[in-house]
Amino acid sequence: WATQSTWGHSSPMKAVFVALAVLAVASVVTAAEPKRLSFDFFIFRSLWPGTVLAGNDAPYSSIQNFTIHGLWASVNDSSAEQPEQCTDVQFDISEIESLVPTMNIVWASLWPNSGTNSAFWSHEWGKHGTCASELSQLATQYDFFSNVLKIKFETPLLQMLESKGIYPSNTKTYSVSQIQGALASYGYDGMLYCQPPPSNANGEDTLTVPQLLSIELCLDTDLRHFECDSSYHEQASKEGGCNASSVWIPTIKYKSE
Repeated sequence: WATQSTWGHSSPMKAVFVALAVLAVASVVTAAEPKRLSFDFFIFRSLWPGTVLAGNDAPYSSIQNFTIHGLWASVNDSSAEQPEQCTDVQFDISEIESLVPTMNIVWASLWPNSGTNSAFWSHEWGKHGTCASELSQLATQYDFFSNVLKIKFETPLLQMLESKGIYPSNTKTYSVSQIQGALASYGYDGMLYCQPPPSNANGEDTLTVPQLLSIELCLDTDLRHFECDSSYHEQASKEGGCNASSVWIPTIKYKSE
């Protein structure tokens, strides 16, 4: 009877053991569930300097390739609101000091009358990097920017195009399918965005077809390339501004020219 009294329904000790058992089960379930991200994949966007500069000179002669716009956390539904500014962690350039010399070339702010490079990077971190930082491999500012640089150097877009006979030119144009086909031959599924040609920039004759502005690639949360969802391709076709049959990749101008 003493034993029954000790472990009876109203026993405080039994209640304690039950509570501990519930907590133990809950902790196991929680540990088994991965942290839910606010996004599904990334869009890696590269810019063509010859278009971004809008006829102006490149600030450095070493800018000879596509430059980085950013790595953007995105959700599968292209029509849905995309995650932005997921934390209030402020950009701190001291955390990426060792990366700055490289970033000044491959992640430069090239738009006419735009802000400084550091202001550009601050914008990209605040708007997109704070969301990407939900992943452990992108948790710090150094992790984020160094991994984006790694993606850029592992994706030599211009070399891919040139290997298939597609070169920057102020006289020759290419179709969207030609450009996408060149990328596809290397296993990359690219989405193209263009902008209207400048109106007789710097008094020079220019082509009157859209200029290639950017190429977007989709990356999974392990930062591996995969084929973008059809809705994103449809969005690029509808809103990208490229003429399917004729796209211009303007040459980059330098001060010596």
